[in-house]
Amino acid sequence: DALLGGIGLDNAHTFTLTKRYIDSAVLVSEESIAKAMAGALRFERVCLEGSGAVGIAAIEDGLPSGAIAKGKDVAVVCSGGNVDMDLLLEIASSAR
Repeated sequence: DALLGGIGLDNAHTFTLTKRYIDSAVLVSEESIAKAMAGALRFERVCLEGSGAVGIAAIEDGLPSGAIAKGKDVAVVCSGGNVDMDLLLEIASSAR
C-alpha cells in the first residue's frame, strides 16, 4: 500500500523489463511522489496516480550528477489516473 502504485519488486513484468533496459535508477520518497501528484494536478490539470508521477518526483528531487547528459532533451512519461479521488484530494490539499 503505497503511492508508487504497484511498480515495486513484486511486479513481474515492469521490473523485469526495467532491469534489462535502464541505465540507472533513482529512489524517490512517498512525500516526493505525493508532491509530484499535487503539482501535476495543480499546475498541469493532470490527474496522475503515484506510479505515473515518479518521473516528476525524481526530477523535482534533483537527479544525481550524470543521471541525464547535459544539453540533452528529456522526456518524462506521466500516465495513469487510477487513484482514489479522496486520496488525491487529500494530497492536493496538504501540498499547499
